[in-house]
Amino acid sequence: MKKLTPNQQKYQKEIKRIRTNLSKLRRQGYDVSELAKRYTTKLPNRVTSKMLQELHAVTPKKLKSQAEYVAYAPQARTPLTTKPTDYPTVLAPNQFPTFKPKSDFTYIPPVPTSFMDLPSILPDLTDETTEETAPDEQPEETPEEQHLTQQIVDQAKGKVLTIDIDTGEILEEADLYIEEDEEGNEYYINGDTGEIVGENKFAKYNIPDMNEYAMEMLYDIVNQFPLNYQQPMKKALDKMIEEKGLSAVADAFTQTMNNRPNMLDKLSNAHEKYNEAVALLEEMADILDIPLTLKQDIKDYVYRESMADIEEYGT
Repeated sequence: MKKLTPNQQKYQKEIKRIRTNLSKLRRQGYDVSELAKRYTTKLPNRVTSKMLQELHAVTPKKLKSQAEYVAYAPQARTPLTTKPTDYPTVLAPNQFPTFKPKSDFTYIPPVPTSFMDLPSILPDLTDETTEETAPDEQPEETPEEQHLTQQIVDQAKGKVLTIDIDTGEILEEADLYIEEDEEGNEYYINGDTGEIVGENKFAKYNIPDMNEYAMEMLYDIVNQFPLNYQQPMKKALDKMIEEKGLSAVADAFTQTMNNRPNMLDKLSNAHEKYNEAVALLEEMADILDIPLTLKQDIKDYVYRESMADIEEYGT
């Protein structure tokens, strides 16, 4: 036997519930033959979520409004699809009509011919206002007790619990299904009804890479200088990265900036930024334990161009 999918199992459960309610309605004198043909036990080839939602919305009250009241019930074991005209006309329980004499009828006793002919009990004709009951009048139904309920997800047990809000009593248990979409959001589903009873949405943020941000800031500082000053500084940075790695260099830069709270102000000053930039890189080299003679390297590199540039930056 082919194993049913979860949706097919839910479909069969809903159909069984609907047909059970149809049986109850027929015993009360309703024609449910057309509804029984609509809600057949035949399993569709494909069961969709929309089909399950539509079946779940079919309540006993809705079925009753769609059925025709005929005041007759069939014999036991009669198929639900049988029309009332095709089964013996048996009045439904509690549906026997109440009859009364015609209102214009008056009882006239026979004229007595002797004392022995007098009736011992005469009919009481004083009350002629007996209420008439319609043959097809339906008995009042006792309203079902209403419960304020809430569905709670118990992930540890893999269950969806329906509880009475007033008493805390567990009224129903259903299997818990968890579905996840492309964005990583989780949806908790009642396995019996297919209803979404909860969700867990994960907001995705573009979290910046702090190492990458630190290195961008560091290169922005170096790029403020003319090309003949940039070259030795960039070579020093390349040496640090090659020996210790990008993450370690970024951490050293962050630590150095924290140790020098006025570093940004000095780097913005045209007369101080050269000395501050060199001091920054040399302190990073000390943290990383890398020997560096940056100021001398810059002097040697610039010497071919012009020694006046070095004096301009305070060396």
